[in-house]
Amino acid sequence: MRRFLSEVAFRAKPPTVTTKLQEWKRLFEEHNISEPQPSAEFIISHVLGKKTYGQISHADRRRVLDAIEITEIDNLCKKRLTKLPIQYVIEEWDFSKLTLKMKPPVFIPRPETEELVKLVCDDINLSPTSRFSLLEVGCGSGAISLAVLHSLKHKQIHKNLFITAIDKDEKAVRLMEENADHTKLNSYNLKVFTSDIRCFSETKQCKYDGLVSNPPYIPTNDMKSLQPEISLYESEISLHGGTEGLDVIKEILDAAKHLLKTGGWIRMEVDASHPKLLKNFNSNFYLDKVEKDFLDRERFVKLIKM
Repeated sequence: MRRFLSEVAFRAKPPTVTTKLQEWKRLFEEHNISEPQPSAEFIISHVLGKKTYGQISHADRRRVLDAIEITEIDNLCKKRLTKLPIQYVIEEWDFSKLTLKMKPPVFIPRPETEELVKLVCDDINLSPTSRFSLLEVGCGSGAISLAVLHSLKHKQIHKNLFITAIDKDEKAVRLMEENADHTKLNSYNLKVFTSDIRCFSETKQCKYDGLVSNPPYIPTNDMKSLQPEISLYESEISLHGGTEGLDVIKEILDAAKHLLKTGGWIRMEVDASHPKLLKNFNSNFYLDKVEKDFLDRERFVKLIKM
């Protein structure tokens, strides 16, 4: 690796965009970095001010990179060599038409969670109440709450939509607040608190119409098979759900019986093994719907408070 970097630094002819991509793709492959080509493409695109490599014209790909661009690309690619997720390397990621800032160890939102956002928006749109209050548990970077606000901001309901988001990780709360500012959604009816669900339910007297969460739901045995990009850098408390993956889900259901109005709903992303376990899990709720993600896995549940 040192020999390769030395050759890159002191080559007589500066590299073009294409040759720099090829160099780092090859080095990522040699070091068993997952998705070597997309990793190199994302980094180079980011440095050149583009979202994707496809946005770089064929003419620009033949262009010789300047010294500043070479240094920035090399520095970011060296971070990727440590298996740091690409989202943390470029410090941002797109989610549901929003560009969010990303910082380790705050959980990185996955594409399937965009489907959860759509389901929540549909439920809010269909709500008979003029004023809708939504609680998000475990907000992380703020992806779900901010995406809901963004999706509904041009709808009539947005003026009467009130979202409260909580996370027990102070870093996550700070990042969500930063993302709210960054996306200009901080002026909407949004409140963010550092708290776990149990403490929050003991201190809040208000009742919510809906609750959404992408809780830690990975069973203990499955934690062992996580990619190093996940296990090394993302917070374990945002991933590990206990023996069956249900530890935090149980806490949410226990607290939600106090926090939700009668008829209020819970929308959660869960492990594919969970829907059948949740059918008669808590006497205060009944399982209303189970929906699949784009990989045909049972991933989203809707529970109604009785």
